[in-house]
Amino acid sequence: MAILKALPSRRNPQAIQQYLLQDKKLRGSFIYGSQVRANNFGKQFDQVQQLYGKTTGRRYYHYILSFSPEETQHLSPREVNKIGIELAREFFGKQGYQFAVITHTDTDHLHNHIVVNAVNQETGQKLHTSRQDLKQMKSYVNELCQSRGLQPIPQRTEGITNGEYWAAVRGQDVWKQELRDVINSVRQEVKSYDDFKATLENEWGVAVTRDHGRGMTYIHPNGKKVRGQKLGLDYDKPSLMKTFTAEKEAAYRPRGQNDYEERHRKKDKLERVEEEMYRGWSL
Repeated sequence: MAILKALPSRRNPQAIQQYLLQDKKLRGSFIYGSQVRANNFGKQFDQVQQLYGKTTGRRYYHYILSFSPEETQHLSPREVNKIGIELAREFFGKQGYQFAVITHTDTDHLHNHIVVNAVNQETGQKLHTSRQDLKQMKSYVNELCQSRGLQPIPQRTEGITNGEYWAAVRGQDVWKQELRDVINSVRQEVKSYDDFKATLENEWGVAVTRDHGRGMTYIHPNGKKVRGQKLGLDYDKPSLMKTFTAEKEAAYRPRGQNDYEERHRKKDKLERVEEEMYRGWSL
């Protein structure tokens, strides 16, 4: 069965290019570019955006089309890449939008990363999509799957996230995955630990208690509690504090930093981009 997940972003498209085209992720994989060189799509997206003076707001659209671990055993990376190309060409290529399809084999399930330039290279028009567009893409994916004898996207509660769905399939606690998804989202939107806690509680109904020393406890809106470290080291207080401290230092860092600092800055950017993989809504 397939999962289609949307991950819009405001980052420079070269950041997602750098992440998706890491050597360790491309072993046995396939890449394809439409009206763009697949191995340099981010830079070319940026050049089009610079040309039309549209470098703010949403810079690109990022979709992940995943197949279950069971079906992965009967699919080839080339076939998965072709499915991604057909989907992207139908909804974006025919309208003149550049896109790249990168098929990764570094997990237990084959998946495509479809990255679309938010600025049309022919007209300069900005791309805008809605949840209805995502539903239409879902229907088209179902057609592509059924024509190949694959299971279509399963019918389930609207708005479930990719992480939640795979967690449910594998018998894991869905509410814990919900917390991880919310935390990943909020930590990228705020600038301090205090703002992080306030946003969790005021906008998401997630409380933080036992916040002393190096530990913390999250309370899900359903009333269930879990220690930060039980969700994973990235969700406990030391990791969060380190993230916000690094952001604060970066804001005051002078120009002309040495090569050592520059390498670590790029590494931090890749880690933030990787967190984006756990965000978004699926169908």
